[in-house]
Amino acid sequence: MATKRFAWDSVGHVIGNDAPPGAALAFARRLAAGPTRALALAKRAINEDLAGDIARARDTTLTAQLACFGTRDFAEGVNALADRRSPRFIGK
Repeated sequence: MATKRFAWDSVGHVIGNDAPPGAALAFARRLAAGPTRALALAKRAINEDLAGDIARARDTTLTAQLACFGTRDFAEGVNALADRRSPRFIGK
């Protein structure tokens, strides 16, 4: 199922059973270093979409995007992009 979703572009990364040891942990660490609030809100919208509630997922996505615009992590992402550097997210 994950490979099919990857082919459909509905997931961006799949770690298969044949992945090298530590691949899942490395990916989890990368996620943990990201904008955690935005990732949590995105996960909620994805789960609603997978449950077949597309309208609710659309509404959740819009609400999440608006909520994220006011966070420090959003400002950090914009500043990092402008400064051409890696962002340093703090989860706020």
